[in-house]
Amino acid sequence: TSYLRGLIFTILIGVFFYYLLIINTSQYEFSFSLNSKLIQDNIPNFLKFIVPTHKFNFLGTNYINDLKPNNWFYVWDTLGRIFVGYGIYQTIQAFRKYR
Repeated sequence: TSYLRGLIFTILIGVFFYYLLIINTSQYEFSFSLNSKLIQDNIPNFLKFIVPTHKFNFLGTNYINDLKPNNWFYVWDTLGRIFVGYGIYQTIQAFRKYR
């Protein structure tokens, strides 16, 4: 019933799955520390990831050759689409109470 909770859920789930997605490429590895350059470099790609109908090459045109994603990349991308789509759906449904 709260569009704010739906929005927060969508963003947090999106960040979680996007992080799992990029650490399954050859460009990034798991780390507890985040620097501002890493975040600034990934904001445009994260915004592409949030759209559930994005293409697999949203990280760049030659992402298979440049990033060398493993099979888990596709698993996290698919699960991320499902959960982000659910969050968007719940956010939209929360606005229905205002009719």
